[in-house]
Amino acid sequence: MKQKISITNAEFEVMNVLWDKKSATMQDILLELSKEKTRNRNTIKTLLFRLIDKNLVESRNNDGKKTYEYYPLIEKEEYISQENHNFLQKLYGGCANNLVLNFVKENKLSKKDLEELVKILED
Repeated sequence: MKQKISITNAEFEVMNVLWDKKSATMQDILLELSKEKTRNRNTIKTLLFRLIDKNLVESRNNDGKKTYEYYPLIEKEEYISQENHNFLQKLYGGCANNLVLNFVKENKLSKKDLEELVKILED
């Protein structure tokens, strides 16, 4: 069984930048995340070190200077797949039927949405 991947919301923001850019420097990450709200360089540094410790990010010093490039070691799709599995296990005991039934009951789906859902389930 694969090792469970645990990423905090703040770490997830950093990972999203790395997934989008494929690699980034600390400055790249800081600039990208600061578009939404002010970010502290030390906080980003701490988050990167945590992600490196979790073997989710790798750092490389390619030019011999103080600038490091950070690379994701896990694909976004793999992480999302695991999170979906964990969610299903935790809330629905692994039963996708219960998830779908609850979703349909709790949300007002249009006739078109229901038809698409039925088509997906039939396939």
